[in-house]
Amino acid sequence: MLGAQGPASGYDLRQRIEGTVGHFWQEGYGQLYPVLNQLAEEGLVTRADDPHATGRGRAEYRITAAGRAALAAWLRQPPVHHVERNELLIKVFFASLGDVDDCIRFVNESRTDAQAQLDQLRELDEALTGQPEQPDQPLWLLTLDYGLRGIQAHVQWCDHALDVLGTLGAGRAGRAGRAGRAGRGTA
Repeated sequence: MLGAQGPASGYDLRQRIEGTVGHFWQEGYGQLYPVLNQLAEEGLVTRADDPHATGRGRAEYRITAAGRAALAAWLRQPPVHHVERNELLIKVFFASLGDVDDCIRFVNESRTDAQAQLDQLRELDEALTGQPEQPDQPLWLLTLDYGLRGIQAHVQWCDHALDVLGTLGAGRAGRAGRAGRAGRGTA
């Protein structure tokens, strides 16, 4: 972000991340400030305190020539593949051990959240395509398209999952739920 959009405070960087790449890359303040401090120690960014800031102060970070070189080297490296950990999918996988209605609720909630994200990305898409074209805009739109397609696929999967889970019988508990009720003398 510093390399592409210029100097910024940690707060400003977090806002930039949320407003641009937040649909596929997230950094909390607990991650951001330690990384900024490490980059400063390595000479990849400079840190200057804002003399006009009140309270705790505000530091502005600026990428250095060494930082630009490190960024260019990183951009040439192939991306590291990370295995996705998806709690919803693991709960669907083991749904027969619990109550299928819980799983249906979880999928419905996930669909609702995904639809809200999809609506936000569509608004962002409209805003970006309505602006005068900038040199990096096709790249921004390409990453936005990835997010739109991924979330659309998730919404479609949720619809399919709800159909399948519905055929398992709404109100039907999984093995664990049935065993627990049977053990208490209920059918």
